[in-house]
Amino acid sequence: MTGEITQIVNRLSPEWVTAIATAIYMFFTWRLIIESRKGRKLQESPQLDVFVERAKEWWSNLNLIIKNNGLWSAYNIKLQTDKDFNLFDRNDQYTLKNLGFFKNWIAFLPPSGSRENFFINITNDYEEKIKRKININTSYNDKYWHTTKNIFVIDLSEFEDTMLPQELPIYKISKNIEKIQKDFHSVISGFRQLKVLTQSKEEKQQEKLKEMEESKNILEAMKNLKKI
Repeated sequence: MTGEITQIVNRLSPEWVTAIATAIYMFFTWRLIIESRKGRKLQESPQLDVFVERAKEWWSNLNLIIKNNGLWSAYNIKLQTDKDFNLFDRNDQYTLKNLGFFKNWIAFLPPSGSRENFFINITNDYEEKIKRKININTSYNDKYWHTTKNIFVIDLSEFEDTMLPQELPIYKISKNIEKIQKDFHSVISGFRQLKVLTQSKEEKQQEKLKEMEESKNILEAMKNLKKI
């Protein structure tokens, strides 16, 4: 087979060889241009993601996150959902579909920009909530007004029997500063004297072990509810 191809090439005139080589060169140049355009378009496109994650300040709360992970801004972001529910388990108007994200759209979201809102507390009615699966439809434009549509599935079962072990240090610091401010206010106002509490390293470790044990007990109670 190789010999036959060699004979054919040898029979071709130099003009034909040049023409074939030029055609091959033009083909690969065209492919390179197409790939370059795709890469440039990707760099100039927004990428909207919708998901839920645990609230850092309280492990049983889930927050809804709408984030632009692309390299360009997103415009006219429209959100729709196939299910609605009361966010705070109350019979009021504070429902998922009544959030401004869904009713009024999001006009503009820059790269790495996000919107965040409380979504659900999974402790109350845990057995029912952990089975929820919600579809959120998104539609948004890039700077050329090209429209991108996606469907994001929010499946709460991924949080089944999971928990955060402790609060982040930043939230503990924040709460302690608040307490100090209240104590100083009480001293200045004359309501009560400032209390100074000291704690040894061993006592601090015992406190952490107690917190972990309480967390384990909560998890066990949630598991027992499933068996009932």
